[in-house]
Amino acid sequence: MSSWLTRLMPLLLAAALGGLVWLLNWAVEIPNEARAPAANLPDLIAERARLQRYDQQGLRVTVLTASRVQHIPQDDTMLFDQPWLEQTKPGLPKITVFSDRAKTIQRASELWLFGQVEMRRAADGKNAELAIHTRDMHVDTETQVARSSAPVTAEMGLNRARAVGFVADNKNETLELLSQVSMTYVPQKRTDGARTSVQP
Repeated sequence: MSSWLTRLMPLLLAAALGGLVWLLNWAVEIPNEARAPAANLPDLIAERARLQRYDQQGLRVTVLTASRVQHIPQDDTMLFDQPWLEQTKPGLPKITVFSDRAKTIQRASELWLFGQVEMRRAADGKNAELAIHTRDMHVDTETQVARSSAPVTAEMGLNRARAVGFVADNKNETLELLSQVSMTYVPQKRTDGARTSVQP
């Protein structure tokens, strides 16, 4: 009997020690759910934020300021209160956009603006300043195309337009008004000595 106990004792002690190690490990282990926050909850909240974006040559092309910013891990979403966006890409007119609220996803490749939205494209050698007012707008920051299905007013120099929905393409310098369009167009004055000729 004592020889049987002598042979079994090391096995019992090893099993007891293994069980004790397992219990201690289980007691101190933090569940995965407690380690990582939910993907749809903010993991960053900042007041008075300023975000800047640079091109490959190191030139600053975009500045976004806001009174409050939240980052949500899901889709790399950023939420902004009172955002002000300035875009200064070389060779293109300066774009300024501001609104009550905004949201970006996927490293700011897409931007949505809500509330009172205003977009301005600076005057250049060919066109007067363009100002667009609406209540929501989607901007593709890569293609520089802005669009909305909400009512919109547009002003360029003395020209005025109202419509429902628009597509503005900054690269091609076009503004397409989609429906219910009404417009006041003031032709530019002809310079002295200008002539009109008609070719047959």
